Amino acid sequence: MSDRLPRSTASGQSIPLIALLIVVLSAMVGLSVDVGNTYAQQRNTVRATNAAALAGMTELIKSNDDQAAGKVIQESLRSNDIEGVYDDPNNLAQPNQRVIRAYYMDAKGNYLVSCNVGSCGSVPGGTSYIEVRVEGTVDTYFARVVDRPTLPVNARAFAGRCTPTQGVYPIGVQVSNLDSTAKNFLAPTVPAEKPFFGKYFPPSYPAGITKRRIFFADNSNGPSQFSWLRWKATNTSGDAAQLATMLQGDGNIADGFDEGIFDSATGTFTWPDVLSAPPTVNGKVVYPIKPHEINTLDFTYGNNLIAFNSPAIQTALKSQIDKQTVLILPIVNLNVQKSGATFYPVQGLGRFYLIGIPGYGTGVGSTGSFMDLAYIGTANAVACLSTPAVVSNAMGVTGSVFVKPRWGLQQAQVPIAYEIIMDVSGSMSWNFDGQGSDNGTTHFEANTSGSYTNIQCESTLANPVNVACGGGPSDPWWKVTERRIYVAKQALAGAGGFIDNMRASDSMRIISFSGSGINKRPNWTSDKTALKDTVMNAGKYNNDRYLTSGGTPGPQALKAAGEVLSSSPPPALPGGQDYKHVVIYMTDGVANVFLNGTTNYATDVCSQYHGDNRALNDAWCQYDKEGYKAASNGPRPISAMILEAGKIKTANPEMQLFTIAVAQVNPLGLDEVATSPKYLYLASDATNL
Repeated sequence: MSDRLPRSTASGQSIPLIALLIVVLSAMVGLSVDVGNTYAQQRNTVRATNAAALAGMTELIKSNDDQAAGKVIQESLRSNDIEGVYDDPNNLAQPNQRVIRAYYMDAKGNYLVSCNVGSCGSVPGGTSYIEVRVEGTVDTYFARVVDRPTLPVNARAFAGRCTPTQGVYPIGVQVSNLDSTAKNFLAPTVPAEKPFFGKYFPPSYPAGITKRRIFFADNSNGPSQFSWLRWKATNTSGDAAQLATMLQGDGNIADGFDEGIFDSATGTFTWPDVLSAPPTVNGKVVYPIKPHEINTLDFTYGNNLIAFNSPAIQTALKSQIDKQTVLILPIVNLNVQKSGATFYPVQGLGRFYLIGIPGYGTGVGSTGSFMDLAYIGTANAVACLSTPAVVSNAMGVTGSVFVKPRWGLQQAQVPIAYEIIMDVSGSMSWNFDGQGSDNGTTHFEANTSGSYTNIQCESTLANPVNVACGGGPSDPWWKVTERRIYVAKQALAGAGGFIDNMRASDSMRIISFSGSGINKRPNWTSDKTALKDTVMNAGKYNNDRYLTSGGTPGPQALKAAGEVLSSSPPPALPGGQDYKHVVIYMTDGVANVFLNGTTNYATDVCSQYHGDNRALNDAWCQYDKEGYKAASNGPRPISAMILEAGKIKTANPEMQLFTIAVAQVNPLGLDEVATSPKYLYLASDATNL
């Protein structure tokens, strides 16, 4: 007899297991389909919302017509497959529907009226921005089995007025050619020129625009004349090849623009006109107002001794005639001479069609040196995506601030582990308007005394001046209680502040960061005294708690936060209860340090700043955008910051990550750092919460 067990002859034992696996695999595939579909729709919604905001602002700049701007916004969204209800602010999106809203905002981001763009009747005075919102949901196919029949799809975009950087060409048109309203060419007074004055009827302007023949004059100093210009101090006056390059394609002013006489010793530009006074701020001469941007009150270089009939120049001009390019040209006044160079005061920018030159276009049969131009109108601004200083969910903080964490209100029974990532860089010693104080005597944790001068260290909408400031120790704002670092520390650790409103079961860890280093202490604790002490001493300079120094290494700070969550999470709670993780990233500066610790002066993509500190505060110099070559030190700081935040969110899917843009910092990328764009708060004002 065999001692082996009899072999089972039962069949079908694996069928339940296979069936279960099929269900699990089907669910996984289904969820990936839902998430992938929602992601694709979200990306399209963001792109479409950005495009609609730009289109609306472009129309507003062109026509200042409320109804036309609203129509353009809706048509732009529709062309990008966004159909929805253009509705009142209180309406909510129905399932699988989009609700579209658009509002006018002033220079500080305040809503001017409650109506939607297009239904207001007229454009309110002081409009500087258009905000477009698209909100709605996407139906799910498989996620509904876990009680998620829809997933949200939302986007928000702001478009403002920016200085043109494309399509600007080096042809200075005398302001005396235009009427007092800058809407039309003036009729010539010279009899021989009168036959060439009249109306031009391009397809975009069926009612016609005025045209006029403008004659070339080297070193133009009178009416009915134009002159060649050059954008940079390093351009060679009289170089026809350089000028031809400036006249081709979209022009090359984006490569750099210099104002006035360049002083190589100081790296600054000086006002070239001895007969007029330069602009001042608080009694201090400040020129240029917006460095390396062509604006009214700037001076631009004349480009002398270039023959109008140069073959390369003629070829470039004929190309622009053939393409019917809208040329943005500086409108200038009489020139001034200084240090052997010619300068033209810029009165503004205008949009023109070039329709003829000698022997070509409307210039066929004529000789001489002239351009036939048709004048469209002013072009002092173009639409650009730009977040205003304050928006409706803005958070301002001042003095003694009471902050009740809304997380705690919503989930009162769940202990929260807060990770506060706190910027203590040098700019935190300025005030919320981006100002510091120069000279005077700085005292330990007290106001500056003596003959100090207030200076604008950051460019803002209200104060577009940007003086090179050293930060914290060299130019702190004179009044201690108005410094950003003081306000931030009081909001967190002051009486009745954030820490005081933690519950006994909550825990917190502080990460402070600046160019001087990253500090991660104390360990997770509920000891409010220890936490307050950490906040108050974070980033202190020479033991002064309200003076700070150093750059803004945002990527390193977020990397440190991720390491804390992965390697030393909060200790276990009694009963096995889990913490809810909340990360709050608070910064007042553009991230400008690579992940490897190298400061990014952006000479590769922002050569107009010549490698000085201005590149550190320009967000677009620190961001990898389409068309940029890869930086040698890896992703640029803002992009690296986004990547590090992404790692945290992937590793901690239940976590909420909030970002607070303090004062005047450009929030580019901070919405992508946050768990959701709605978790970005702009603390631009120190007068209200």
